[in-house]
Amino acid sequence: MMKLMDILDEIILEIKQKKQYPYTEDWEKNWLFSNLMLSELLNPNNAYEYKNHNNEIWSFIDSTDIKFCAIMNYTPGKVNFCEFKTWWIDPETNKRIYNYLPQTTSMDWDKRSDTVAKIFRDEVIPRFKNQKFANILIINPIDSQRYQFSLRMIKKFIPKEWKIIEKFPKQILIDKNEE
Repeated sequence: MMKLMDILDEIILEIKQKKQYPYTEDWEKNWLFSNLMLSELLNPNNAYEYKNHNNEIWSFIDSTDIKFCAIMNYTPGKVNFCEFKTWWIDPETNKRIYNYLPQTTSMDWDKRSDTVAKIFRDEVIPRFKNQKFANILIINPIDSQRYQFSLRMIKKFIPKEWKIIEKFPKQILIDKNEE
């Protein structure tokens, strides 16, 4: 059995070979390692309880009373596609925040990530698989760190026959390739 540090070394090598490793500062490297370890240790069984609203939006509240939401929406166009999108609600302004995450404790960081992984695995993947509208599911991570996290989550939970198209650092496409 591979040890976690061996897995981490292997992932870092893969990221460097793809030229997705621009980090020079120690804090940047540490943040990347934390995101990678978090994604390797995703545990959907450790998720917060979440709700499904109108069979469209999933939401949960973390231990600091911040509401997080996720959706898989459908977008028509020359090529129809679906998008998996997450956000949180700023408790002071009641506005949706898409482009950064709130400050957190390590426990909440783990559990939030586990909850997003559970929603992705248990709700989004089956829904995407069973719909006929589009063969492409898009994820637009907020930064290069979350890109690596999202990529690991995707690799962990999608069917092996689906194709992953990487557009580092801002987009990952999943093609279920069903003709």
